[in-house]
Amino acid sequence: MRGRVTTLIAESGAQIRYAYDGSLVTEIETTGGGGGVLSWTYDNDMRRATSTFWDDEAGGLVDFCLYVCDDGYRYWDRC
Repeated sequence: MRGRVTTLIAESGAQIRYAYDGSLVTEIETTGGGGGVLSWTYDNDMRRATSTFWDDEAGGLVDFCLYVCDDGYRYWDRC
């Protein structure tokens, strides 16, 4: 899709990569100097449903949250 940042590269070679599903950011991945991945899923109303954080240095999953949204668009998280 035009006009979206997909990758930023520092002089050191470290990178930040962005992934999208339509207009929604679904993943941000970093490499070099402590890589990791922060990702999100969304429900059918385009509300955040989950977030996950993987840290390469920590060896895997660091955090997972399930978001619950009522009909009044109020969020509760289940981290």
